[in-house]
Parts: sequence; structure tokens; C-alpha cells
Amino acid sequence: EHWRSVAWSVPACLAALAWVQYNWSARVAAADAQRAKEHLDSAASLFASEFNRIARQAMQFLQNDAQVALRSGSRLEEIPKFIGEIYYLGAPARRGRDVRRLTAEGLFAPAALPDWLADSPCAPAVMEDPLALVAPIHDVETAETHATGTRVMRTVRVRAGRCFAARIDDAWLREALFPQLIVRSFGETAAREYDFAVVSRAQPDRALYGTPGRADLRKPFFSLAAA
Repeated sequence: EHWRSVAWSVPACLAALAWVQYNWSARVAAADAQRAKEHLDSAASLFASEFNRIARQAMQFLQNDAQVALRSGSRLEEIPKFIGEIYYLGAPARRGRDVRRLTAEGLFAPAALPDWLADSPCAPAVMEDPLALVAPIHDVETAETHATGTRVMRTVRVRAGRCFAARIDDAWLREALFPQLIVRSFGETAAREYDFAVVSRAQPDRALYGTPGRADLRKPFFSLAAA
């Protein structure tokens, strides 16, 4: 009786051990998967943050450097690679709208209004078709009146209706920026082992980079809000 009980208990122990090992392996796999997901999510946030920073710099370039060049008639130099071409749109008038395009020499010259800008209201925006930035131009006049003591009164008048519209160089995004940001944000190993795609949120089948498909992780980006 004693040996029989021992003989029956051995398979029971082996079965219990197998279950423990299986359960332990499953939990380790789940933990690894969770860590991988957290790493990818953190890397995707870094990717989005870096892209948004570059986009904001391009917008600031339009509102500062391009505006100075337009007013002074000087050459606009060191254009960000993010930008492919730049148009200036004057305020609408009865005699038509003053439209200028930045030439290869870096000067703004009269040009026809392109079809993709025909309905532009000159409000800050990101256009998707084609991919472009719209940067309003504000003329601000400030008057200061010093009263008794240290109080200062300011009167500010803003006149809008003019803007710069810059087509984004999507070839540079696809061939240079996106691959660089992927490696920089996710690492070389992940860049080799995962498939990455950048798609339009409005048109998910339209890919700016890679091939659209079922995604394990999605991260929205391209925001011009202040960081």
C-alpha cells in the first residue's frame, strides 16, 4: 500500500510542476509584452514630440524670418528642410489679392494663386491635401501712456487677413525625417524588427511613410500647440 501511494503521487507532482512552469512562463511572457508596449508607447511619444517641435520651428520661421524678408525685400536664407515652397497671400481686395511665391533666389515674386490655396482663410492651420502650414501675419501697433507712478497703459490693434502658406516637403519627410526619427526614438533594433507607418487620421489608407496595416500601437502627432 505504501509503494502504491508513492507511485501514484509522482505523476501528480509532475503534473503540478508542469502547471507551475507553464503558468510562470505565461506570466513572464505577459510581463515582457507589457514592458515592450510601455517602451514603444514612450518611444512613440518621443517621436511625436520631436516632430511637433520641428513643425513649430517651421511655423516660427514663417512668422518671423519670412515676414522680415518680405517687408525688407531681402533674400530669405536657410529655409528649413521641412518646407518645400512658400507663398505669401495679401489681404483680399477689389483689385484682387497680392500673391507672391518664394523663388529659388530667395526673393518673393508675384505669382498666380495656386488652386490648393483658393479657399484659404489665412487662419493658423495644418492642411492635409496637400500637406502644408498656414501662418497668419499680424500687424500689431502698440501705444504706451505713462501716467503718474509706474502704471503703463497699452493699446494694441491687430489687423489680420494676410498669411504665409508653406507646402511641406513630403519627400524629405518620407526619405529622411521619418526614418531618422524612428531610429532616434525607438532605437535601431526596433527600427529593424517592427513595421512603422505614418498615415493620415482623416484618411487612414493614405500613407506618408510605410505601409498601412493593423497596428499594435497608434500615436497621434503633428500639433502646433505650444509645448
